Amino acid sequence: MTRAYKFDSPSDHNLDSLTQMFAKVAKHLTVVDHELIQDELAFQTQFDDDQLPVGFIHGDLFKDNVLMVDGQISGIIDFYSGGHDYLLRDVAITVNDWCCEHDVLNSEKMHALLAGYERFRPFEALEKHRWWVMLRMAALRFWLSRLIHQFHSPAGELTQQKNPLLFKNLLIKHREHAYI
Repeated sequence: MTRAYKFDSPSDHNLDSLTQMFAKVAKHLTVVDHELIQDELAFQTQFDDDQLPVGFIHGDLFKDNVLMVDGQISGIIDFYSGGHDYLLRDVAITVNDWCCEHDVLNSEKMHALLAGYERFRPFEALEKHRWWVMLRMAALRFWLSRLIHQFHSPAGELTQQKNPLLFKNLLIKHREHAYI
């Protein structure tokens, strides 16, 4: 069992990492995208989340990292982005992939996923308060990581290129709405 094990590997999903990721792609961006990312980073600095529950997170719990057999989860792969981080971040990352359709969050799916999660670990009050902020941060992180892959993938790399615009558009939608 891993419940008692202390994972010392830090996650790369924090604000410092996002700022470093932004620096790697900034010269490739339009003025509008540059300003959007700068504004979002400034927004995210307003929140001190040191009181949020932490533990080991997968950090990339997208549909393509979950193996299914007969409609049941049979395995989870790709722990490359895993590390010690806020548990809420892992849920936000998961919702941003599993509950979005055509760059729009499906609130019915989101509420079902969150209700299922809370059957095992209820959210604390601060997590509920920070929910929409974490959705935004998770969208920003994957927009930036996909931009890095787009602009800085080594020749011959076998990594699948994914569309960064999906997460840019999702971030914009998250900035327009606060989800409860």
